[in-house]
Amino acid sequence: MALQRKRRRAACAQGLFVRGRRCPLYLSAKLRENDGMATQKKGVEKMARPKKIVRYASRVTPIGRIFAAATSDGITDISINGGKKDFLKRLKEKGMAPVEDRACLEKVFRELDAYLSGRPVRFSAALDLCGTPFELSVWKSLRKIPRGRTLCYGDVARLLKKPGAARAVGNACGKNPVPIIIPCHRVTKGDGGIGGYTGGAGIKKALLDMEKKK
Repeated sequence: MALQRKRRRAACAQGLFVRGRRCPLYLSAKLRENDGMATQKKGVEKMARPKKIVRYASRVTPIGRIFAAATSDGITDISINGGKKDFLKRLKEKGMAPVEDRACLEKVFRELDAYLSGRPVRFSAALDLCGTPFELSVWKSLRKIPRGRTLCYGDVARLLKKPGAARAVGNACGKNPVPIIIPCHRVTKGDGGIGGYTGGAGIKKALLDMEKKK
C-alpha cells in the first residue's frame, strides 16, 4: 500500500492523475501508443501482402482508344474510350500495381483489331475476373451469346434460372470489366431499346451493326 501511495504521488506530480483519476493527457498518450501499435501491425500486414502486378497498354481503334490490362492469370480489365488516369485508378483500387507493357498485351490487341475490322474472332486469352458469384455467372453466360444475336436482360435472367433478376443482370452487365471479350453489348432492353453500355450507347449500336453485317 505504501508503494502504491508513493507511485500515485509521483504520478500526480507529473500531472497524470487528477483527483484520483487518470488525466486526459495520460489517456491521450495511451491512445497514441495504442494507435501506433495498430499502425505498425497494419504496416506488417501490408508488407506481407504485396500488390499484384498488372501490365497494361492502350491502342487507338475505330471505336476510340482502348486500354487493356492483364495479370499473370489473364485479362483483368478493358476500357473503351476512357482516359488513362481513370483506368490506372481503377486498377489501383483493386489493389494492383500497374506497369506499362505493350508487348504483353500485343496478342490481345491483335485479336481486338481483327474483331473491330469485322472478322469473327474467338478471343483466346484467359480471364482474371473479380466479381460476386452472381456477376461471374452472368458474365459466363454472356460469352455464350453468338455473334449477330442479342438477348434481353430478362432472357439472361431466365437462362440463369432467376426470372426475376433482370435488373440485377443489367447491373452485372454494367460492371463487366472486359467489354467486347465478354460481349455485354449483345444484351438489350426488353422493350426493344438498346440499353446502356460502358463505352456509350453509340459504340454499342456500332458493334451490333457491325456484327449483323458479317
